[in-house]
Amino acid sequence: MSGPTSRMVWIAGAAAIVPMAAISAAQAPAMTGAFNPPAAPLLLTRTLRHQLHDGQAVVTRRAYRVQFVAERDGFRLDGTLAEVTVEAPPGLEALAALERKRPDVALFPMQLDAGGRLKAAPEPASSLVQRRAIGVAADHITRMNLAPDDAAEAQGFVSQLQTRPYRTAWPRDLFRPAPGDRREQRAITIADGLQGQVTTEIAARADAASGLLAAFSRKVTTDLGGNTRVVVEEWTLAPAP
Repeated sequence: MSGPTSRMVWIAGAAAIVPMAAISAAQAPAMTGAFNPPAAPLLLTRTLRHQLHDGQAVVTRRAYRVQFVAERDGFRLDGTLAEVTVEAPPGLEALAALERKRPDVALFPMQLDAGGRLKAAPEPASSLVQRRAIGVAADHITRMNLAPDDAAEAQGFVSQLQTRPYRTAWPRDLFRPAPGDRREQRAITIADGLQGQVTTEIAARADAASGLLAAFSRKVTTDLGGNTRVVVEEWTLAPAP
């Protein structure tokens, strides 16, 4: 690709990556008091929706069977992948297949402090198998002779996988959120002098008795030079069946 099309691909890739680097300021203050999560197994479900330029979306839903384990300085969250579903429009089947096969082996265990906030974890390195799969998907997309907008969407997703191959940063207050809604806008400047704006909208609900996560959504809208991308993440936590 070259000219306007290559720039469109670059913008789509940047729009897929930049929002996750700009969300930290939208986090809520830490809740006070003791955090006492249940010891029984729970079902944690995360739904990730990438809005496409034509109104369609790539929707990935991953369900994990999880369990909190008390430790001296907080809690460990153990978990295993229970189910994966991926919905994708025509032209993105290669990426949908890649996402279905991703095992999430580096996701657990998670570490939480005594107040129930997620501790920062190092970004795991991608495996040789993962890198090869991403390369195959990228090569497949370049041979599909897609329309410029579709090619930009597809390559943007591949760029996101290459940059953050496992997951975006989860909210630190995810498992003990401050109930309510909050919204923030931030101006950003990235390479090539491109100006943009990131809007983060968060809505959280917690169990009234325990303060534990019930439902949490995060919508990130990135506008880079008139090119807009929307990513919506939703988490729910419920008793395991």
